Amino acid sequence: MPMFLSRKCPVCGYNISSKPQHEREIKKIMKKLNPVRPELKAAIVKAINHLESDNRTDRIYYFLKAIENTDMKIIKQKCNHYIQDDRMVAGAKGLNWLKVVIRDEGLNKDKKLKYEKKIYGTSPPLFTILEEE
Repeated sequence: MPMFLSRKCPVCGYNISSKPQHEREIKKIMKKLNPVRPELKAAIVKAINHLESDNRTDRIYYFLKAIENTDMKIIKQKCNHYIQDDRMVAGAKGLNWLKVVIRDEGLNKDKKLKYEKKIYGTSPPLFTILEEE
């Protein structure tokens, strides 16, 4: 079928004729991310209040879609850092910045752990400490 007759993108499957249903998708993703929902909501609200450009449902949807497969501990930790350090005020860091921080931490956590072990070393095994006492 020629491309001009088809209403779907052959690469990603996006249907050109349908309107996006971001609110519905946001609710589905938030159900999936239920353990970290309070931290996510707080971070999103702070970003929206300080940056007017982030006050759109498509921005929130793309933020949640990008981080939905990341580990819950990382999402919780980075959202808490974002809120506590007032990152949204310092340098106008919004949802895109937070998305990149969460994704990078999720992708590089093994490398980061390896280099931290090289720098700081590892703690001695517990049984050797107990035997010496």
